[in-house]
Order: sequence, then structure tokens, then C-alpha cells
Amino acid sequence: MKKIFYLLPALLYFTFFMPADGLDLKKAEIMLTQMNQQASHSLSDPKLSGQERQNRFRHLLLKWFDIKNIGQFVLGNYWRRFSPAEQKEFQQYFETYLVKTWADAFKNYTSESFKIVKSSERAQFATAIISTHIDIIQNGAKKTIKVDWRLKYMNNAYKITDIIVENVSMAITRRKEFTALIQENKANSKKFLESFKKKVDTL
Repeated sequence: MKKIFYLLPALLYFTFFMPADGLDLKKAEIMLTQMNQQASHSLSDPKLSGQERQNRFRHLLLKWFDIKNIGQFVLGNYWRRFSPAEQKEFQQYFETYLVKTWADAFKNYTSESFKIVKSSERAQFATAIISTHIDIIQNGAKKTIKVDWRLKYMNNAYKITDIIVENVSMAITRRKEFTALIQENKANSKKFLESFKKKVDTL
């Protein structure tokens, strides 16, 4: 009886959130391709002001990324120590932090530089992993980098939960960064939020 009790949440999850025939990797690829095309179209215009590029990137971020769960992940166990009001406040700062740190990376981005090379799934986590190659210009020369995208299936759609650039996870990197900042503030949530807000404001 106890085993059934502990298995019940997992059974309910796969019943209501997983597609009946398993993950549709083609659907995940299409979603990522659409995001790539929209990012190229919206953000690569050199005439855009910095503020307009950030506004457009925020729209893409909210549409394609699972910001809520990424925010919870980067705080790790500290998330549960925050009050609901503090969690909400952090998510607001975190969203702006991502916008300010990522928007300019798309300044010279074109959809032609993006190529899907492999797709796989982690069915037990309702996650698709799409491996891509992206061409960038570095020191005047073209360089191809490997980028893996983790997409979580939820509410009949895919959302990006992590980007792994040359085997370096952005989510894990941010988690280490925020853990260090929290520890600098002696695990005091109020002081951490004050420090984080100052950091975001100066970006």
C-alpha cells in the first residue's frame, strides 16, 4: 500500500502531463526552430536601441523559457527558505537579470547560423534534449560552437529549462553564482535580495 502511495504522484504526472505516445521530439525541434527564427528576426536589427532589444528579448524569454522553474532551480534549497513575497520579488529581479545579461548576445545573430544535429529524450523527466551547432564570429573568424537545449514538456507544450554551451550548463552556472551570493549574505534572504537588486540595477 505504501509503495502505491509513493508512486501515485508519478503516475498522475505521466497520465496528465506526458503525451500518450511519449515525447514528440519533432515537435520539440519545430518549437526550437521557431524560437530561433523569431530571435533572429526580432533582435538582430543593428538599428535597435539597447532598451528596445531588451524589451523584445523579454517577450521571447517569457514565451519560450520556463522562467519560474529556472528561478527555483538556481536558488536550490534556499528557495524554500524564502517567503512567498520574497520568491515573487526574486523572480522579478531574475527575469530582468536574464534580459540584461543575454539580450546583447543576439545582436549579430542570424537564423542561418543555427543547425539541429541530434535529438534525444529523458522520458522520465519529460525532457527533450536538442543538440545544435551555432556559428559565431570570434576575432574576425567563424567558429562553430555546440549548444544543447533542454526542453521540458508541460501543459501540452515545450519550454526551455537550460542551455548547455560547450558542455557548460547555464542553469548550473547561475546556481553556483547565486549560492555564492546568498552565502556572502549569510543566507539572509532580505540581504541577498537587496544585494541582487543592486547588481541587476548596475547591469
